[in-house]
Amino acid sequence: MTWKSPVVPWDLASDEHKARLTIAWSRGDLAWKLSPNQRVVYDAIRASHSMFKSSAQRWYVLDISRQFGKDFITALIVVETLLRARAAGRRGRFPYGAPTRHAVFELLVPTLEQLFVDCPPDLLPLELKDGTFRKSAVSLTFDTGQRVVLVGLDVAPDRMRGPKSLGFAVSEAGFVNDLDYVVEEVCLAQMLHVPDGFGILVSTPPRTPQHTWSTKWCAEAKRCGTYAHRTIFDNDMITKDQRDGYIEALGGLTAEKCRRELLAEHIPDETLVVVPEWPRVRGESDGFGGYTGGIVIEREPPAYRDCYVAMDPGISDLCAALFAYYDFTRDVLYIEDDFAIDRANTEVVASMVRDTEERRFKGVQAWNGNGMRDGVYKRVSDVDLRLVTDLNELHGLRFVTTRKDNRDAAINELRIRIQNKKIEIHPRCKTTIAHLDHAIWNKPRTQFERSGKFGHFDALAALVYLDRNVDRNRNPHPPPGWNNTDTRMVFPKTNRNSEFAEMFPAAIRRQEAKRKGLH
Repeated sequence: MTWKSPVVPWDLASDEHKARLTIAWSRGDLAWKLSPNQRVVYDAIRASHSMFKSSAQRWYVLDISRQFGKDFITALIVVETLLRARAAGRRGRFPYGAPTRHAVFELLVPTLEQLFVDCPPDLLPLELKDGTFRKSAVSLTFDTGQRVVLVGLDVAPDRMRGPKSLGFAVSEAGFVNDLDYVVEEVCLAQMLHVPDGFGILVSTPPRTPQHTWSTKWCAEAKRCGTYAHRTIFDNDMITKDQRDGYIEALGGLTAEKCRRELLAEHIPDETLVVVPEWPRVRGESDGFGGYTGGIVIEREPPAYRDCYVAMDPGISDLCAALFAYYDFTRDVLYIEDDFAIDRANTEVVASMVRDTEERRFKGVQAWNGNGMRDGVYKRVSDVDLRLVTDLNELHGLRFVTTRKDNRDAAINELRIRIQNKKIEIHPRCKTTIAHLDHAIWNKPRTQFERSGKFGHFDALAALVYLDRNVDRNRNPHPPPGWNNTDTRMVFPKTNRNSEFAEMFPAAIRRQEAKRKGLH
């Protein structure tokens, strides 16, 4: 059954209803405006406040699909808090942010105006009384000084700062560029002297789950029990026909847009994903670091193989390195290990490279054309000449710089190989897997987007360098007749017409000449 709001505008209300409204607004008791399913979320937020003794821990996440009314719930709690402070003779402010200044006008202003439609005139904020609110959209101030401060976080996030606050709220937090800074450094600090303060973070999932809304705030809220997730099926304000129509319009329940916007799933927008083929071939995670049915798989290495190291160095970004071998028989590049470190100097990088090579490549052999060799076949790096020179001259680790022309073509080649399962990754390579999971382009598609948790997706960049520098024509297996115990080539007695003679005519001539004493 579709819920209908009981709200009647003040001017249309009966005298009896106006009397009830005056009592409710004076007390800061507005939850009756909510639908039954909205009320469940409201009650959960209010109940969570008693779970924590510190306001630093008292924040709640609404991870909810479009048009559920999550901002209405938030605005209602914000206004209730200020009305209750007013009734108690307590002054205070409540900053309420949106991703952009435009969103303040288009999202927060209409929501607050809708909320105040039945407010008694003498309790209206000053900006609604004099008609300046829609023009300025800066704040709503009650006659006794309590105030909602509205902030566009793209222009002036520090406007959320100020004297002590009763709480804070952030709308569409998954679309705020520096959410961690806004919450941790600006908002939480303002409640240091407000033990009963609290925060509300609200959003539909962003276009990429690499945003800290997905990786940090929702994950932490789930752990703490301060998380609400709702989909279009929980929306009791629309009819079934209206719901089904929107699901169909967005491509059905399995479509990316529908899953993100209407089911509130944290999935990437494939138009921004760097390697959209990856999720289809990666395999299913067991939740404990293992995968099945895909290219994240443990393999027994072949007896002979060329080993590679690829690195994307960084100072402001992560320094990521991959350790791999090329399986010539299967035509598969296998990533055995990786690391990613922040703000590391050359000595630390060299030590980690050497230690990982010792652990993964010790004793590995490959044919070099006239005998066996061991160790790394090739090390490749981004064009950081200072680091490459230092690793070579100071630490004896020879890296060559990669070509960086035709970047898009190189990435496309990598995507094709991943799609064709010509690249495999050991489950221990958690950084590489995570960067493939979450890497997206920036809006102009000039570079990978930066992420607070994943840096600049440097392990993926290292994988691109590695893939384009693998020598796939080199056969690391020794030829028939190679005696690995005494390191000499031993050829069977044969004649020039044999298959072996056809394969190695020069070797046969040298062997016969030596036997006849010509050399």
